Amino acid sequence: MERCSTIKKKVSKFSKYKYLDPKDQDYIQEIDHAPEDDMYLSRKLEKIFPPIEKKWMELYGCRSFDNELPGKIFFRILISLGMKNKKIFFASKTIDMRNHFFWIQDTGSGKDQGMDFFMEMIERINKEYKRRTGVPSFIRSYEINGSETPEVFLDHFKTKTGSKGKEMDTDADPIPGILSRYDLIISRECSFLFREQNREKQSKAEYLLTAMEGRPLTKSLIKWEGNTSTTICNACIIGMTRPIANMKSHIVWSGLQQRAFNYARSLSKTDRMKMFDEVLREDPDEALSDFDSKCKNLAKKIVKLFLWWNKNDIYIKNEDIKKIYKIRKAVIFDLQEKISELPSAEHRDIMQGFVSRMIDKMIVLGYQNAIIRKSKVVEAMDIEISIEDFIYPMFESLIEWVEVKIESSKKESSSVKKTRRAIKMILKDKKPMPRAKLREALENILECTRRYALRRLSIELESKRSIIYENKKGEISLR
Repeated sequence: MERCSTIKKKVSKFSKYKYLDPKDQDYIQEIDHAPEDDMYLSRKLEKIFPPIEKKWMELYGCRSFDNELPGKIFFRILISLGMKNKKIFFASKTIDMRNHFFWIQDTGSGKDQGMDFFMEMIERINKEYKRRTGVPSFIRSYEINGSETPEVFLDHFKTKTGSKGKEMDTDADPIPGILSRYDLIISRECSFLFREQNREKQSKAEYLLTAMEGRPLTKSLIKWEGNTSTTICNACIIGMTRPIANMKSHIVWSGLQQRAFNYARSLSKTDRMKMFDEVLREDPDEALSDFDSKCKNLAKKIVKLFLWWNKNDIYIKNEDIKKIYKIRKAVIFDLQEKISELPSAEHRDIMQGFVSRMIDKMIVLGYQNAIIRKSKVVEAMDIEISIEDFIYPMFESLIEWVEVKIESSKKESSSVKKTRRAIKMILKDKKPMPRAKLREALENILECTRRYALRRLSIELESKRSIIYENKKGEISLR
C-alpha cells in the first residue's frame, strides 16, 4: 500500500470538512477516513488515477512542464465537450455540465504549449469520431483575438437587395454567430477582456458572460422591423493571458472569471528554475518515442468514452445524496474560513464571488469522475476527489494570486518597504535565522497570512537589491 501512504500525506491545506454538525460525527469518520482504512484508500486510488486521465497527463507533461493543474483542467474541458447540451439537476436547480477556464500566468511558462497539445488532441478526436460515426467536426472550435466586432458573436440576418436598397432578409433563417456555431471558443491572449474597456470591448465581455451562464442572447434592431435573433451558446470558453494591470476592477465587476475554472499563478525565480530543470532533464528521443501513436490511442479511448456517455444516464445513489449535501455544506464553510484569514476586506470581497460557483463545479466534476471510469453511478467519493484535486487547489492558487498580485498593482513599493523594515527589525542582531522562523516572525509583524509572508520573503530574496541572503543551510542573514 505504498501509494496509499502517498494519499494519506496529500492532506488539503483547508480544514477538511471540520465544520460538519456534531450530529454528523459518524459521517465525519467516513469522509476523514482513518489512516488504517486501506480498503477505502485502495478504492479511492482507482478513482483518483483513472488510466485515461493518467495517460492524458503523461502526454501533456511532454509538452508543458510544471503545469499539472492546468493540464487536468484541460482534460475536464475536453470531457465537457463530449457532453454537449447535457445538464444535471441537483439541489433544486439545473447545473450546466460545461466547464470554462481562465489561465493567468507569466509569459514563457508553457501556456501555449499546453493549449497546442489540447487543440492537437481535439483534431485527433474529430478524425476518430468521424471514422466511427461519419459525423465531421464533432468538436468545432474558434479562436478569438479581440479584433472581432461584437455583432459577429450573435446570430444575425443576411442582407438582400430590396426596394429600399440593401436590407435584412428576415424571411430567411438567421446566420449563426460565433457563440452558437462553435463548441469551443478559445483566446490565447484574452487581455482585451481584462483591460479598461470601451463600449465595444465591454459588449464582447457581456456577450461571453451571458454565454457562460447558458442564457440566450436576444437582439432586436429597428431595421429588422420587429424581428429578433436569439443566440444559444453551448460552447466551452478558454482564455489565457499574462498578468496585467487593472485586473482588480475586472475581477470585481465583470463576473467572467467567477463563472469559470481559474488558475492564476505568478512565477517566482524558483518556479522558473524548476521548469528549466524539467526541460533539461527530458530526453527528447525518449519523450517523443511513439508520442504520435500514443496520442492516437488516447483519442480512440476518449471517443469511446464520449459514445458510452451519450448512450447512458448518470445518477447519484440515493444513499449518497445526503452525504453529498453534507460535504457541500462543509466545503462552503472551509472556503469561507480561508477567505476570513485574508487581512484585507477588499480581498475578502473579491473571493466571496467565487464560492457559490465553486460548489456547482464540484458537482459537475464529481459527475465527470464517474463518467471517466464509465460508471453510471456518482458516489460521494467522486465528489470528494473533485474537491481535493480541483476545488481546493484552484481556490488556493486564486486566493494567493489575489492577495499578492492585486495588491502589487498599486502598493508594491509600499509592501517592499514594509517587508524590509520588518526583516531589519527581526534580524537586528545580525544572527542567521532559518527561513521558516523568519517567515513566522514576518507573519506576526505584518499581521498577514502565512502564504503572504512566504511570498514577500521569496520576492525579497530574489530581488537584485535584496537586503538579505540565504546560506547553504537555509538560514537567512542581512547583507
